[in-house]
Amino acid sequence: MSIRDSPLTDLQYFAVNIEHAEALAEEARRQGIKAQAITSLTAPKDREKFLGDYASGHLTFLASCGCLSVGFDAPHASVVLMCRPTKSLIVYLQQLGRVLRPSLGKKDALVLDFAGNVFAHGRVEDIKDIALDHGGVAPKGTGKPPIKLCPTSQKDRDGKVGCSALVPLFSSQCRHCGYLFGKQKATPTGQLQQATNNKAAIRQFFAVAKQQGKDKRWLYAKLHSLSNLTQSDFELYGTLRGYKKPKGWAYYQMQELKQRA
Repeated sequence: MSIRDSPLTDLQYFAVNIEHAEALAEEARRQGIKAQAITSLTAPKDREKFLGDYASGHLTFLASCGCLSVGFDAPHASVVLMCRPTKSLIVYLQQLGRVLRPSLGKKDALVLDFAGNVFAHGRVEDIKDIALDHGGVAPKGTGKPPIKLCPTSQKDRDGKVGCSALVPLFSSQCRHCGYLFGKQKATPTGQLQQATNNKAAIRQFFAVAKQQGKDKRWLYAKLHSLSNLTQSDFELYGTLRGYKKPKGWAYYQMQELKQRA
């Protein structure tokens, strides 16, 4: 679908450089969109006219590198297209802010990130701290961790499909849907089936415990009633119990199990 056929209106593009901004505006005009680029080379009189036309609705497309990131107020703008990457959290938030301001009749806003900035800085609703004293780049030890996408195109070792949520890169499990990250280990078919059954049973134990008010001793006893327990079974149990380090707990449980065998 072309820009002209899109239902989106009042767009702002952030480009890599002046040539890129002008090329974006030219492509929009070629498709019949009323568009202009505003850069450091734009004459003050032309800039004032373009901004006035955008505010009045005579222009629906503005492209720039950074001229519109700050000091520009257009609350009616509802779509921003990020076509330039940035390492600065401040720049990222400033560009997002172009379409997050309330306006009469405006119900929502759309952010189209073609530069992968969301993977570097996170979703705007997840950002809590802003390092104003460091140009938007938090100093070492205080920055937000990089993130990754919970996949919807592959199953985890329990057969679960992801939910496409953004989670910290170091996560072993998606906090939204429970998807387990990591490669499926090669396991004989019989053992894999048993492990899958164990995990289903463990989840069922927790569901019953919640419904019937069973305590943790009952849960632990039910866990050890299962045969051929694996470390991932213990890890699932620890995760459902809310342990801070379910992997470590699972490791020691397996060691004890081997010693008793």
